[in-house]
Amino acid sequence: MKGSGRKCRQLWRRPVLKTRTELMKTMKFLRECFVSCLVLSSGQIFAQAGVADPLSLPTPRPASKGAYQWGIEMLKFDRARALTKGRAHISIVDTGYVDHPELQPGLDGNLRLHISQPLSEAPSPPPNYHATMVASVMAARGFDGKGISGGCPYCSLSLHNLVDSPAYFAPIRAGASVINFSVGYGGNATDEPLSCNVPGQVFGCDAMARAAEREIVMVAIAQNQANYGAAPTSNRVPFPANYPSVIAVGGLEPDGSFWTHGYELTGNAGSNWGPKIRLVAPAKDVLVAQKSNTYLYGITSLRCGDRVDSTLGEAVSLPAAYAGYGDCTGTSFSAPFVSALAGLIRSANPLLSAVEVREIMYQTATQPVLGPTGSGLVFYIPNAESAVQAALGGTATNRVTPMFTLYSTPSQEHLYTSSPQTALAAIAGEFKLQSQASAAVYQSFGNAIPDYALLTGKLCDTNGANCNQPVARSFFNVFTTENSPVGGTALAPLYRMSQVCLAGAAGCKTVRAFAYATDRTQVQALEAKGYVVDGVEGFVYSGSAAKPANSLSLCSAFDPARVDTILYASPTCTQSQLVNANGESTGGTYQSNTLIGYVPAAGAIASVNYTDLWFNAAESGWGIHITQHGQQLFGAWFTYDEQGNQLFLTISGCNIQAFDGTTCSGDLYRTTGPSYKAPQFDPAAVGVTKIGSATLTFTGQDTANFNYRIGNTNITKSIQRQPYGSTLRSAFPSDLSDHFFKSDAAGWGVAIAQHGTKLFAVIYHYDIDGKPMFITLPDSQAAGDVTSGKLYRTRSKGSNYLSIGWNTTDIEVTEVGSATIQPSQEKLNFNFTVDGYAQQRQLSRLPF
Repeated sequence: MKGSGRKCRQLWRRPVLKTRTELMKTMKFLRECFVSCLVLSSGQIFAQAGVADPLSLPTPRPASKGAYQWGIEMLKFDRARALTKGRAHISIVDTGYVDHPELQPGLDGNLRLHISQPLSEAPSPPPNYHATMVASVMAARGFDGKGISGGCPYCSLSLHNLVDSPAYFAPIRAGASVINFSVGYGGNATDEPLSCNVPGQVFGCDAMARAAEREIVMVAIAQNQANYGAAPTSNRVPFPANYPSVIAVGGLEPDGSFWTHGYELTGNAGSNWGPKIRLVAPAKDVLVAQKSNTYLYGITSLRCGDRVDSTLGEAVSLPAAYAGYGDCTGTSFSAPFVSALAGLIRSANPLLSAVEVREIMYQTATQPVLGPTGSGLVFYIPNAESAVQAALGGTATNRVTPMFTLYSTPSQEHLYTSSPQTALAAIAGEFKLQSQASAAVYQSFGNAIPDYALLTGKLCDTNGANCNQPVARSFFNVFTTENSPVGGTALAPLYRMSQVCLAGAAGCKTVRAFAYATDRTQVQALEAKGYVVDGVEGFVYSGSAAKPANSLSLCSAFDPARVDTILYASPTCTQSQLVNANGESTGGTYQSNTLIGYVPAAGAIASVNYTDLWFNAAESGWGIHITQHGQQLFGAWFTYDEQGNQLFLTISGCNIQAFDGTTCSGDLYRTTGPSYKAPQFDPAAVGVTKIGSATLTFTGQDTANFNYRIGNTNITKSIQRQPYGSTLRSAFPSDLSDHFFKSDAAGWGVAIAQHGTKLFAVIYHYDIDGKPMFITLPDSQAAGDVTSGKLYRTRSKGSNYLSIGWNTTDIEVTEVGSATIQPSQEKLNFNFTVDGYAQQRQLSRLPF
């Protein structure tokens, strides 16, 4: 309950009672305090999950959509929050904040003022509390029996002032994993929208690039000018929504249609639109947090104010129970729904790239919404439940993730985080409190993480060059959601806390110091020492329960000379230093070893390797060769263009993450290049064009769904491993299943799938006209270490890569030559003859 901790403490300050009225009031107070203290005594903020918020989804639903959070139900956030209520760090770049019960700091709140740039009501036009409304859609505390619930109610939230020039860099430096922009800079009926290149912009291309490099998910609004009255086919998606790495969000009406008409037509005429927009979310009659007895900007015609039901008019019409809440309209509220979903996804699986988070949302958004008449556009409503489930993988309700360990040698400071974005900010020397002048520079320390060698994201110089992807190191794993994998054994949140005190004070460092806790008592003890809650890094088995099987003790120890805390997983809590598997130590003398929970003894890593040739048995003639290196997948899709000519497309950036990862997404590229008959292959002549994106979802060891989006085409095909040969895989490096290329002739290659002694190889190259071609070796014969066979070229008389249906009789097959393959240490000697033209090449495995 909001403020219940303060209420319990205030109990002991009550005066002596003198009247019956005072006695009755105090007995009521005691009952409320007793209930709230029972709720909070477990030390787990997630213990409050069963307390419904009366204004969120009341039963029965009010007749007016303006009287409850209809968007929570439409986007299935209520179901998603059964999987997780979130914990990721989301930042808002905005203006105008006022204090509100839904947005409070501390253990029972999620607004992190100590890492926020101060926001206040802008003096003109008064009053401006725009950021408060936006934040409440995204992260109103929720599940406390009061008010409303945000889409990601337990995500940590930081606010950053739009009018301050460093505002956009601030969330990057704060380690945010999601940034919400409920702002937009558009054009007019005749001019195209602005871009990041416009001089004088508060934030520009350099800041956008930094966020993209660090794999921060960025979400922005379509704006509210209904395309300024331009033609239906116009594109008026503003900056920053029109930036390539940003997810642009349009508006929805309460009936599920595209928002086209506002109440105040001068500034809220309806959602803008354009082909970049795929997702739409609630924009009209959205119940949000409001400043008491106030209309936003003092404009009643906006129908945006305290206790205003916008469906009924401009006047106050909601009952007294709605004090501090009321409706508002605009895509400013569409974007935070999607940002909240990104926060839930990043909470469930923090290792996903920004593209993967986006593609999960796109893939699971299947309910169509027609765009404005004549636009020819179709948008989709996010499905939060399906998206979070996809991030968890399969039917899982939890997964494990590494707790990255970092160490700063100059400041002798350790940092533990499950967020790659936080780790990158620390390594870049940016991870400081707003009140501090400098930050420590960290580096990864610990043990290598199986199949996750490098942090998701990279660090580049101010010109976007000289990039590096820091290594990932860890000593233990944590769970990502609050759902225990062991029945009867509760999970506890692992809080990270920062020391906030005056520099130079006793026991206070000049750089940010950290401590960790798993229950309320521990948090309060650290608060007494000047620490405040940053957020939840993950979940561990509660230390108050019996030690679960296959777990290790999670121990905390403190070095008073360094003012530093270490965490480690061990059978017993006895360590005085942190030492990795190589015997390296960060030194110090750590004491007061304390058991704070239990963690899984080892992180379960996806054991299935999906390298193989995959096809649809009912659609013979096309296929995908998938190569998996660790958690990275590279795909070569062999198919046909609209004229029936051969076409190969590549899928890159597809990353299956740790534990039970089953889904990855990547961009889809089409290439052209020099003829295979050219005397010397010129890689500079290879043209690469991004044409869409693709997602692979593995439904079993040998089955998957392949979804691809090219323009307005969105198709899903079922695929399976292509059967041939005897056994599936042999040991590396004897197994030749991989992609092979020539480093000085990049742009073409050979995809090989090996089943026992049988090889299925596909040469992908370019024909004499520079267009893609592929030649297959489907039936090889092995003689010692040499494999040979006939080569075939295929063509389609009708079915192509944009066909929803497929006719196998369309495929024509022609024998065109032969090939021999012989491995030689790390190389592959590949000789082939196609149409009488012979080539001999020594190839290497394609690194990625």
